[in-house]
Amino acid sequence: MRDNRGAATPSDDAQFAVFLAFLGLILCVLAACGALV
Repeated sequence: MRDNRGAATPSDDAQFAVFLAFLGLILCVLAACGALV
């Protein structure tokens, strides 16, 4: 994932972007469920 210097690689950035998108999707689903209830 990361090299010995601790620098982020493009692949790490891409995985982080996917993680943020997935987290946002979960929050949207929870908000929708809360609105229905």
